[in-house]
Amino acid sequence: MTEKTSNNIENSGLRIKDLSIRIKVLLNLLLIAALSSIAVGMLGYYSAKKSLEEAVFAQLTSVREVKRRTLENYIENAKEHISVLAQSRMVSDAVLEFSSAYQIMDYYYSPGKIVKMRRELKEFYRTTVDRKLSDHESFSRQLITSVDENSDKMVILQNLYLSNNKNPIGKKDLLNRANDKTAYSDIHERYHASFRRYLLADGFSDLILVNAQSGDVIYSVAKNTDFGTNLMDGVFRQSALGQAFTLARNSIRQNMVILSDFVSYEGSYGGLQLFFAAPVYDNVDNSLEKVAVLIGTMPLSEINKIMTDDGDWVEEGLGSTGETYLVGKDQLMRSDARLFVEESDKFNQELLDLNIPSDEINQIKSLRTTVLSKTVNTAPVMDALKGHSGNLMGKNYLGKEALSSYSTLKIRELPWIIIAEIQEGEAFESIERLKLNVALATIVIFIIGFIVSNAYSASFTRPIFKLQEAISKLAKGDVSSSIPVTSGDEIGATIFHMNNLIDRTKQTSDFAKNVGKGNFEVDFDTYGNRDVLGNSLIKMRDRLKEVSIEDHRRQWVTEGISKFAEITRKYLDNVDDLYEVVLRELVDYLSANQGMMFLVEEDNLSNQVLELKACYAYDRKKFMDKKVNYGEGLAGRCWQENESLYIDDIPPGYSKVVTGLGLASPKSLLLVPLKFNEKALGVIELASFNTFEPYMIEFVERVSESIASAITSAKHNTRTSKLLSDAQKLTQELRVREEEMLQNTEELQATQEEMERRQMELEEVRKALQKEIAMKDEQILYYKSQVERNEDIES
Repeated sequence: MTEKTSNNIENSGLRIKDLSIRIKVLLNLLLIAALSSIAVGMLGYYSAKKSLEEAVFAQLTSVREVKRRTLENYIENAKEHISVLAQSRMVSDAVLEFSSAYQIMDYYYSPGKIVKMRRELKEFYRTTVDRKLSDHESFSRQLITSVDENSDKMVILQNLYLSNNKNPIGKKDLLNRANDKTAYSDIHERYHASFRRYLLADGFSDLILVNAQSGDVIYSVAKNTDFGTNLMDGVFRQSALGQAFTLARNSIRQNMVILSDFVSYEGSYGGLQLFFAAPVYDNVDNSLEKVAVLIGTMPLSEINKIMTDDGDWVEEGLGSTGETYLVGKDQLMRSDARLFVEESDKFNQELLDLNIPSDEINQIKSLRTTVLSKTVNTAPVMDALKGHSGNLMGKNYLGKEALSSYSTLKIRELPWIIIAEIQEGEAFESIERLKLNVALATIVIFIIGFIVSNAYSASFTRPIFKLQEAISKLAKGDVSSSIPVTSGDEIGATIFHMNNLIDRTKQTSDFAKNVGKGNFEVDFDTYGNRDVLGNSLIKMRDRLKEVSIEDHRRQWVTEGISKFAEITRKYLDNVDDLYEVVLRELVDYLSANQGMMFLVEEDNLSNQVLELKACYAYDRKKFMDKKVNYGEGLAGRCWQENESLYIDDIPPGYSKVVTGLGLASPKSLLLVPLKFNEKALGVIELASFNTFEPYMIEFVERVSESIASAITSAKHNTRTSKLLSDAQKLTQELRVREEEMLQNTEELQATQEEMERRQMELEEVRKALQKEIAMKDEQILYYKSQVERNEDIES
């Protein structure tokens, strides 16, 4: 029969209608199987790619928002710290004392000594500063030339604290006092440690005090080349520091903080800095007067630390090519690029391959940073400059295809663009594997279609259509339905995994919604270490939770510091009320139950003891005259060690707290020394039914310094008032003596005038007598000549 069929085919040619029904069914099934498998594969591929794209964009958006909020909170907190510090009593006192000491600096040295100092300072600029300013040669020459034009006060200060400072550049702040006997160094020794502690705690590179009237830089923590200069007519007049000073000096709001963008600042040897400036006011003649400007500089490293998470991009869920970076309105970077940080040579080579101008590449190499050097004019940046935010796929600044999520910072002074992106190859790496899997599944389906019969064609195509419908819904974001699994073959397995993908997508969406609403306790199950998206979402939730807790605590501390700064300022002239109000407010703010305030005083034997000045929720009569010797009890021990004591195991016999049900022992006890310039002026003792958290202890320690400073200022005010009274009495006595001397002078002047008048009269009498004598002499001569003539006649 086969031979007969072959003969028929050979005679009439191969025609489909002449094929057997089995072959037609097989061909039909193969065609259907092939087309179905190809359609399913393509839909699955593109739908999965779309879903993965959305998941990647969601992850990038989450990372971007975390970075944005962290950066915004960091900048706002820095502004708040500068504002609070500028309004503190310590800063206003420091301004008055530094200004007075600055004005008399040149009285301590002879002109010859100052000339020698000026020569030594110029040599220091030539040998040391010039090398640090190699990228700013023009400014370096101006700086060297300006030494001859600067004031003697500036030359003396820079000679003491800069050129003769044995610490290297960048660590000049380690010098607490210069080796001299000036009043300025005494004041510097009292305040420098406190200012340096603020600088290290808040991430600033320098804190600068500038006299608002004269423009003199009267104090600087870092001791750079701007220390002691004048910002109105000196070499730094047109610098970023001078501009920040001018803006703050001309501000009209007391709590205003001026913030400027990154600039390569010559005063910090070309380092990139942000500038924070706030006016400092003081009470002069019962009115607030602007006496100075407080300027803080923040280095690029603090911003890079936030944007790069100290180089831990993988833990952030950004893989090997993802990163977050900042771009300014001028389309220049405001944070370093990841590839530049990891492999700068490879970064520069890629720029060369993109035909980037050599000037830009050389500037990046010279400054060793991409900030203010690398131009970014990609589509996300251009769209963000129009005020938009969103997600885009396109080429990044290295010419690589990437997925980018972009937005703008909500900081008025810094309208930076923040971008989170990852290269497309890494983002869709799993899709490429899925493409291979789909191809293999298509071949398997094609083979099965070749084997199965026409009877199974209907059941074979039905689930495919359902799968197609489900994938289409999933591509549109509809996760409300799932596909029932009716078979255990490859299609059934695909449907099963698709259902898992739908459920997983729904779980991810619900989780993201809960986190977005602030519900950080919601849980999310992951599939082990390989579940990149799940683990990234968990890390995102944990990081947002930590940021929320930290923001709450930071706000609590900031509000507390501001509150107690206002209290100390309000009661500065009434020390007794200051003790009571500060202690009461501190106990209430910490939700504690009892509190005592001791101050170091001298007893009748001139020995120093701790004397109770105020107590809260104690028996006042029982503790009215309580005194504690040095090293005695917990308070004496705290005074002796000059360190805080925290005890959560209350010793027997400690005072009980009266409650509605009787007496109860507190659960924890906190003793904090009132330190001013590292010297204990007293002790604050607090007891509570609750435990004191570490941030509460740190808060009490910071507030205690402010309280100690206020107490010291109050004592200084009292001493100053007494000196002023004595001076007024002495002035009155001198005025009385001056009036007596003036009266004596007038009497002497009258006597002198009388003597001059009598002398003139005597002179006139003398002249008249001389004239009379002359006339008599002429008469005698005449008579004598007549006598002689008569005698001659008679003869």
